Amino acid sequence: MARLPRLTLAHYAHHVIQRGNNRQVIFHDQRDHERMLEMLAEHAKKFDVAVHGYVLMPNHFHLLATPATADGLPLMMQGVGRSYVRWFNQRHGRTGTLWEGRYRSTLIETERYLLACMVYIDLNPERAGLTADPAQWPWSSCASHLGLRVDPLVTPHALQWAMGNTPFAREAAYRELLQHAWGIVDVDDCVNGARYLAARGEVDGNRLAIRGGSAGGYTTLCALTFRDTFKAGASHYGISDLEALAKDTHKFESRYLDRLIGPYPERRDLYVERSPIHFTDRLNCAMIFFQGLEDKVVPPDQAEKMVEAVRAKKLPVAYIAFEGEQHGFRKAANICRVLEAELYFYSKVFGFELAEFVEPVQITNL
Repeated sequence: MARLPRLTLAHYAHHVIQRGNNRQVIFHDQRDHERMLEMLAEHAKKFDVAVHGYVLMPNHFHLLATPATADGLPLMMQGVGRSYVRWFNQRHGRTGTLWEGRYRSTLIETERYLLACMVYIDLNPERAGLTADPAQWPWSSCASHLGLRVDPLVTPHALQWAMGNTPFAREAAYRELLQHAWGIVDVDDCVNGARYLAARGEVDGNRLAIRGGSAGGYTTLCALTFRDTFKAGASHYGISDLEALAKDTHKFESRYLDRLIGPYPERRDLYVERSPIHFTDRLNCAMIFFQGLEDKVVPPDQAEKMVEAVRAKKLPVAYIAFEGEQHGFRKAANICRVLEAELYFYSKVFGFELAEFVEPVQITNL
């Protein structure tokens, strides 16, 4: 069967990912990294592709790039891929393929996601535990974006120029993005991970579910609200209203969000923009909520408002609240009930039989 053509548009940014076959290491040492960067720069210039961001990880790499022509990006990736494999195999005394099939490319909706994608790429080494400071990872564009070094591979995007009137202002603004990316990069991580597994055929892309508790519950609710990858989800005492959290949470975490989102109330716009409760019109999947009624960190009304919104949209929804539980369930019976209820919920939403009896859950709109 002929391979489907990959969508590439001239003058639009694309997020490109190329992985090593079977997750094998594709950069063994400093020289491997340097040679890849040399080849990227050479072929980007040859095929008129502007690279705005990149990161080389041990077994894959990311690019954020804008081609001047529709065939510029495919030609660049083809040239880099073939040249690097020949060089790598000769240097390390090996033969055979290095890449896991063709590279993957996603068209970026510039205004909303380009800077978020750039941050996602630059933060990869930190999230993978390779460094405590992403600016210190030598094989990424992060240091360039922060003004710490000149990187000949990087071409700033127009949206970066719009971040400030001087280099210092733009670099300071980007540093703020690195700190205030909660609700964006974490969601992108989950979505990209799920899509990757679906593309490999390891999971059913039409029956993907996401679950999380507390901050992970916030990521879950954001993924279900602002993306369309997952078909069901479970929020365990998750945050749906960042502004309410900033106002009402306990003293220990009272300024927790200043670096994750931005100072409140000065950046109230971000708190509203990233709160799922304000965008329930975008929801289109089944959801189950678990909540402790004595939770002082994320009060029950955060879950209850979401439940009502989902119910009003006529989407399948279930809500289980526990007397005497706080932020994170402690009683063994309740922990077991949560796990079984979530499994039961998925069985009804996705239509599969359970191996043994599980106490039913009341699901509205199913």
